[in-house]
Amino acid sequence: MKEIVKLSERFGTRIHIRAQVAAFEKTLSPENSYLLDFSGIETVSRSVADEFYTLVHSGMKVEMYNMNDFVRKMYDAVTYGRFMPRNLQYSFDEIIVCPDIESVKYNLRNFG
Repeated sequence: MKEIVKLSERFGTRIHIRAQVAAFEKTLSPENSYLLDFSGIETVSRSVADEFYTLVHSGMKVEMYNMNDFVRKMYDAVTYGRFMPRNLQYSFDEIIVCPDIESVKYNLRNFG
């Protein structure tokens, strides 16, 4: 039998901190199955959606349901991003050392 976990009772209506989901994951047993109920969750951050993606694909028996449109779109964006090639661009701009606030102001005026 699957255990239903009403996430809004654990996190409130908004989940924005990845560490909250990571800590929650540690309370789950690999021997059990879980249904994560997102009813009442209004928003999640992209990092939280990423953490849930990782949880679902970690080998744990976890399913999610009752996501609103916003949460579903954020989760879908993470899923889509996982399959896109990484295109990292590096910048080799000069690093300017500013030992005090006056030098920061000076550099902002002259280089910003």
